[in-house]
Amino acid sequence: MKLLFSIFVICFLVGCSPSEAELEEAKISELKEFVSSSLKGPKSSQFRNVRLNRGVLCGEMNAKNGFGAYVGFKKFFAVGERFAYVDGLGLVAGNAPASDINDAIKSLDRENKILDKSYLRIKSGEKPFSKEETDELIAIEVFNENWTKYCAVASR
Repeated sequence: MKLLFSIFVICFLVGCSPSEAELEEAKISELKEFVSSSLKGPKSSQFRNVRLNRGVLCGEMNAKNGFGAYVGFKKFFAVGERFAYVDGLGLVAGNAPASDINDAIKSLDRENKILDKSYLRIKSGEKPFSKEETDELIAIEVFNENWTKYCAVASR
């Protein structure tokens, strides 16, 4: 009788444990919620081409702006529940990762490239980049670098 009970318990436990696919789907849902939690109308967020790559959720999302209109799908990534970035919006959830000396050097390199481009604009008779344009160009480069770091492997 004890053997029969033990077999029943083992079969029950094995049959009720979630599969790897179910665990991955649960993690994806959790990270989608994390990404959309700080946006206007988080329940209206739409996701597509979503994949999990070693704990990093990568994909595209669409969300409503302050006027209630969808802005169009943009690439995003969420590194666990630590931080999430959306292309064109920057950091949307969590806290930015800590910087180290390599990040500082990259940041200076980015700013120097933009200063070079601004100089070329002045030389050709155009206006230099404004502070807002400079910040936007930096944000685009930072996003693209991080997308490559966290998501490029997953998109191949």
